[in-house]
Amino acid sequence: MSFRFGKRSVTRLFTCDERLVRVAHRALLFSPFDFFIIEGHRSKQQQTAAYNNGKSKLQWPHSKHNTSPSTAMDLAPWPVHWRNVMQFHVLAGVIFTAAAHEKVRLRWDGDWDGDWSAVDQKFFDLPHFEILE
Repeated sequence: MSFRFGKRSVTRLFTCDERLVRVAHRALLFSPFDFFIIEGHRSKQQQTAAYNNGKSKLQWPHSKHNTSPSTAMDLAPWPVHWRNVMQFHVLAGVIFTAAAHEKVRLRWDGDWDGDWSAVDQKFFDLPHFEILE
């Protein structure tokens, strides 16, 4: 497969730390399906809205989305079917594989504690990946 990011994804991705940019581009090379970048950096207004809408547990400026460049990115399979959890899990595997190739340690909000079990999660944000430092 030969996928490439659209203009909006590129714009959003380039608000991210260069390590996330490398991971996303590598992942796109061997992903079994297309995916897009939902968000990288969030302004104070965007973070406040995400918090107020229950899409983030953190207020400004405590999210990794609030750093500049962002050390977090949200992405989703394309076309997106929000209830197709399996597709998000497959995409997470692709992202983790790309991150290993790029020597970048990530955390995914589908398995926040990193124990490779999703049954113990209380808050699911399947599009969210962030750099572990």
